[in-house]
Amino acid sequence: MVGFVRSTTDRAFDGQINNLVVDSDYRQKGIGERIVRTILQEDPKVTYILRSDPGNEGFFRKLGFEHANSALIHRRRE
Repeated sequence: MVGFVRSTTDRAFDGQINNLVVDSDYRQKGIGERIVRTILQEDPKVTYILRSDPGNEGFFRKLGFEHANSALIHRRRE
């Protein structure tokens, strides 16, 4: 396995993409982009929210993601 993503959706309105990971030896080869595009193309009517590491914003903006002011977070307690 060289890459994976965790994604959930209700297949009607809402979806979430978490933890896109591509092995460092295979980055910059379009693998992450193909994984995300596959999810987004499965049902274009679904609005996806994204959780990603800081610094990856440019990658996801290239795929059509945009900043949203409507998200809130309740952080887990350690």
